[in-house]
Amino acid sequence: MPFAQDAEAVVSQPQGSQLVDERQFVWSLARRLGLPLDIGGTKLDTDDIPDGETIFDLVTAGGQVLLDDVRQHPHGVILPQKAGCGSGAERRFGTIRRYAR
Repeated sequence: MPFAQDAEAVVSQPQGSQLVDERQFVWSLARRLGLPLDIGGTKLDTDDIPDGETIFDLVTAGGQVLLDDVRQHPHGVILPQKAGCGSGAERRFGTIRRYAR
């Protein structure tokens, strides 16, 4: 059954740790190398790190379900099976996890 959920981080980043999420890592690397960032045709400014919501919105923009619709169901939602929807990589459903801020 297709299921989608957008949930807050369960555990926050430990104080004093040097952990970073993928968004911070990729943004920092691109900035240091002087490379532009482009997600789904949207060019991102490397002067300011984008927030997690912006990244998730851009990454899921081409999906079969809008992330704003998923966010209206904090405990997740079972989605209707789309006609012609295949399995595996063809399905654009799943659990979206947020990293600690």
